[in-house]
Amino acid sequence: MEIGQIGDTVKGGQFTLQTMGAHTSLHKELELKGSEVKFSINGKLYTVGKEVPLGTRLVDYVRDVAGLKGTKYMCREGGCGVCTVMVKSSHPVTKEELVYSVNACLVFVQMCNGWAITTIEGLGSKKHGYHTVQSRLANMNGTQCGYCSPGMVMAMQSFLEGHKEKVSKAEIEAALGGNICRCTGYRPILDTFQSFASDPSERVKQKCLDIEDLCNKDCKKPCNGEKPCNGNCSFEGAEFVDASALELSQVPCSVALNDKWFIVSTVEEIFQIFDMIPDDQNYMLVAGSTAHGVYRIRQPIVYFIQINNVTTLRKTDVTPDSLVMGASTTLTEAMDLFDKMSQKYSQFKYLSILTDHLNKVAHHAVRNVGTIGGNLAIKHAHPEFPSDLFLLLETVGATLTIRESSGLESTISPAEFLQTNMNKKLIISITFSPKTKGTYYLRTFKIMPRAQNAHAIVNAGFLFNFDPADKMKKVTAPPCIVYGGISSQFVHATNLEQQVVGKSLLNQEDFKSAINILSAELKPSNSEEIGSIHLTPEPEFDATYRKNLALSLFYKFVLGLSKDEVSPKYISGAQTIQDERPVSDGQLHFNTDKKMWPLTKPIPKIDGLVQCAGEAEYVNDIPRIEGELFAAVLMADRGPAKIKSIDASKALKQPGVYSFITAKDIPGKNIMVELNEAEKIFAEDEVQYAGQFIGAIIADNIQTATEAIELIKVTYSELKKPQISLRKIVESGNTSRVKKGAEITATTVKPPGVHKFKGTVELGGQYYYTMEPQTALCVPSEDGVDVFAASQWVTLVQEMVAGAINLSNNRVNVKTRRVGGGYGSKLSRSCFPAVIAAVCSSNINKPVKVVMPIETMS
Repeated sequence: MEIGQIGDTVKGGQFTLQTMGAHTSLHKELELKGSEVKFSINGKLYTVGKEVPLGTRLVDYVRDVAGLKGTKYMCREGGCGVCTVMVKSSHPVTKEELVYSVNACLVFVQMCNGWAITTIEGLGSKKHGYHTVQSRLANMNGTQCGYCSPGMVMAMQSFLEGHKEKVSKAEIEAALGGNICRCTGYRPILDTFQSFASDPSERVKQKCLDIEDLCNKDCKKPCNGEKPCNGNCSFEGAEFVDASALELSQVPCSVALNDKWFIVSTVEEIFQIFDMIPDDQNYMLVAGSTAHGVYRIRQPIVYFIQINNVTTLRKTDVTPDSLVMGASTTLTEAMDLFDKMSQKYSQFKYLSILTDHLNKVAHHAVRNVGTIGGNLAIKHAHPEFPSDLFLLLETVGATLTIRESSGLESTISPAEFLQTNMNKKLIISITFSPKTKGTYYLRTFKIMPRAQNAHAIVNAGFLFNFDPADKMKKVTAPPCIVYGGISSQFVHATNLEQQVVGKSLLNQEDFKSAINILSAELKPSNSEEIGSIHLTPEPEFDATYRKNLALSLFYKFVLGLSKDEVSPKYISGAQTIQDERPVSDGQLHFNTDKKMWPLTKPIPKIDGLVQCAGEAEYVNDIPRIEGELFAAVLMADRGPAKIKSIDASKALKQPGVYSFITAKDIPGKNIMVELNEAEKIFAEDEVQYAGQFIGAIIADNIQTATEAIELIKVTYSELKKPQISLRKIVESGNTSRVKKGAEITATTVKPPGVHKFKGTVELGGQYYYTMEPQTALCVPSEDGVDVFAASQWVTLVQEMVAGAINLSNNRVNVKTRRVGGGYGSKLSRSCFPAVIAAVCSSNINKPVKVVMPIETMS
C-alpha cells in the first residue's frame, strides 16, 4: 500500500493532509484549522507551537516556562499528588463548564488547548493575600515539611469549586485519595478540609472558630459585586485577571502541531490520520494521558492523536433498555452516570456496584481525565495489568463497539477485545444492558496494599443468576466469574462457570465441590513470569498467597448470598471492612498552663502559610542559573552481570543532549557513600545488582535527559540469577550476606522440654516515599563547588563530593535550607544526587542539577 507523506505547510491557519493509496475514496482530505495550542495559567494566556517539544509535561512547563515553582513533582506518575492543579474546561458535548483537578506530571502541555489552569500561585500569596483553604490548612497545623501542601490545597479547592452543591466530610476524605502524604498524623489535614463540609463535627467547628482570623472572616475585596466573596476569589493585579477567557472560548477544536501532534474533533479525522501513518511507525491516542503513570513510555512516540474532544467518543445514549457510553467518557463521568441510572431505572440498579468499585480505582485527579477506552487500552497492551474496569465490564456482560478504517463496526466482549488486533482501529462505545431485579446477585472485590490509589493484588467479579424463590440459591444459568491478578492469560474461571449450573452454593457438598473445581483452575503465575506492576518477589504476594486470596473472595461471595441460610458466626465474613468503616476522626489534647504563656502557648507554625502557598523554596525550586543543565542516571536493568559494552551514540545525537558521563570520567574516587562498605558512583566492569548506576546523561532539561537514557544500549554477559529475598539467601547457604543481629540469652534455665517454641518472623524492606525526591544542584565556584542538597547529613555530602571530584573538604560548600521529607532517607542516600551532580559539573564546568527518579528511592 502506498502511504502519502504528511506535509509540513500551514497556510491561512489551515493544516491539510492529502491521503493517498487504498483509502483515498474513504478519506479525501483532512483540514486542521489551528497550528497552536492556547491555554491560560492563572489568567495569563500561553501559546504553545512547534517550539515546545512534543510530550512536554504540564508540570515542567508550569515550573520552567511559566516560572511557577509552587507546583511540585516527585513520582511523575500520578501517584503522590504534589503536582495537582485545577482546570476549567468545556465539555465537548454538553458545553458545560467543568472544574476538576489533574496531575500536572501526567498531562502533556499539548493537551491543554482551551484550558484555564490555576496553580497554587493563582489561589493566593503573601503579596495578594492568602486564600481561605491555604490559611485554614496552615493555621490548623496541617503542614509538616510542606512539600505536599500546595498539592493538598489545590486538590481540595478543585473539589470544592467543582461541586457547587454541599459536600459531606466523607466525600472530602475520598477526594484526598490522590494526595498520598500522611504526615502530621493526617488528622490536622482532615480536620482542616472537613471544616468545609456541610456536616463537620462539632469538634472541628469549634476548633475552626477558636482560631483567630480564620473562619467566618470575609475576604474584603468586592470581587463578586459589592459583597465580600468569603475568600473564594481571584486576586488583583494583571497576572491574576483572567483576560484570556474570550480567546480560550474561540480556540480551534482541530489543531496540528509539528506534523506529529493532532487534536481532532471527529472520528473521521482519526482515521484520516491513521491512513497517513506508515506501518513501521508508532502512534499514541491521547485522551487522559494517565497510562504512562502505570507503564513508563520506554520508546519515543512518533505521532500523537488527541481524541478527548471527539464528540462521538464523549456522548452517552440513555434509554430504559440500554446505556451506551462513548469510549472517551472519563471515569468520573461514568461514575456519575452509573449513579443516576441506578437510581432512575431498577433494571440498571447493578451499576451502583460498579460505582462503588470505581471509587477504589486510582483517585480523583486520574479519574477526572482517565477514560474507559484508555484503561482498556492499557489492559490490551499489558494483559498482566489487573484492570478493575476491564474486570467490571466483563463481569456484567458489557460489550465494546470497534470501528475499522473501512467503516466496518463489530461488537465484542472485553475478553474478545484482548485477542483483537487493534492497530489503527478504535473503540467507539461501551454498551450496558438491563438486568431483571431479584434474579441475579452481583459482587465485586478489590484487595490492594492500601485503601486508596493502589492497584489490585487480586480483584474479582461474580455475577450469578438464581431462582428468586429458591432459598438455597440454585444456579439457573452459567455465571460470570472473573479474576484479575492471577496471570496475564487468566480471565474467567470457565470450568467452575460450566460445572456450577444446577448446583446450590449454600449446600455444603455443592460448595465444597465448587471450591475444589476453582482451586484446580486457579494457577497463578510467579511474579517474575508475568512482570506485573504490583507483584514482587516478596512472600506476601507470591502465587500461593494470591490463589488463597482468590478462593477466599469466592467464599466471601457465597457467604453474602443469604443471611438466613448462613450461620451467624460466619456471616461477618461476607462484609468488606473498608466499605463499612466510618469517616476518619480523631482527637488530640495538649495541656498547657496559661500562667506560663507565651511559653507552651500553641501557635501556628511560622512558615505554615508560605508552605501552603507554594512559596517555600526547596532545592529544585531554586531559580535556574545561567548555563544550568540537568543530569539523569542510567541504571542497570539486570544483575549481577559483567558489562560487555555501552553504546550511547544514539542518545548523544539527540537535540539538547550535552554529554554522557561514566566511571572513567570521575576525577577522584569512585565512591558514592562509604559507611558499612564502599558504594560505587558508577559501575565499572560489572554490575552487582539491577538498579546500580552505570552513568549519567547531561542535557538541557529533565525530559530530554530522561528520553536520552532510554536510547543507551548496554550489553551484558555472565548474567547470574539474583537472590533478593531473605529466605532465598538463607536457603542458599551464602553466609557472606547474612549478618547476625542481637541475641537474647535466657535469664533462667528451664529443664529441657518444658517450654519450647519454634518459628520465624520475616520483616520486609522499607520503601521510602518522601514527597521531595533526592535532589541536588552543584554550581562551580571560584574556590571549588557550591552544593545545594536536600540532605539530613550535610557533612557526609561534603566529604563524599570532595572525594569524588578530588577537592579538599573546605572547597565544597554544602547548603540545605529545608528538606521536603526525610525520615532518614536523606541521610546517606542524599549523597547520590549530590555526588553525581558534582561529577557531571566538574566534567563540563557548568551547573548541573540531579533529581533522582522514584525508582531509585529506597
